[in-house]
Amino acid sequence: MRDKILALDEFNEKYRELNETNKKTFSRIVNKLIKETFIVKEKELDKGDYLYVLENKALFISYFELSDYELVLDRFNDLCYIKTTENRNRVRLNKFTTCLVLILRQFYYTKRKEITTDNQVIVQLEEIIEKLKTSKVFKDEKKINSYKEALPLLRNYKLIDYKVSIINESLAIRILPSIQVVVPQDKLEEINARLSAMKNMSDEGDDTNENPDED
Repeated sequence: MRDKILALDEFNEKYRELNETNKKTFSRIVNKLIKETFIVKEKELDKGDYLYVLENKALFISYFELSDYELVLDRFNDLCYIKTTENRNRVRLNKFTTCLVLILRQFYYTKRKEITTDNQVIVQLEEIIEKLKTSKVFKDEKKINSYKEALPLLRNYKLIDYKVSIINESLAIRILPSIQVVVPQDKLEEINARLSAMKNMSDEGDDTNENPDED
């Protein structure tokens, strides 16, 4: 990371070039990144903000450098996010939610290979339920209420998205490319091994963290 004096000089230079409207947009997007970590172009509400970050990347990069954050621009997956090496903003997930994240990553890996017209990765909740059953991580079958608690959490973390408010087995879930940041393993065997290892863990929690604050 650059010297903070250089980052400050660059930020001052770029920020002075903004008009009042763009200053408000910049402030809003900064707060959005701090609150939500990810901006995903695939999400309709994020598309304009993603393009704004790309157009003003030097401004955002220098600003976050001053706060010991790194802004990561992933052009291949059309998303951006912030991370820090200071081990802050980690989110501990319970065992069930961690298993869902790993299963979602499995589906993202396999379904992304299927040809679609819009490149969206869609999975039905009933597919996830069946995958969890066959994994045998839990002795008892999880009820739908467990999914009703976990899925909105993962949607807030911008790992998934869905349109309806009623969660049942027919729910169509869009898996966002940000899932690759949280579960960076790019081989299906490695993801499967992580899920299998969950059998030996307690139901209290896991070290999976939503905010990608570590390299």
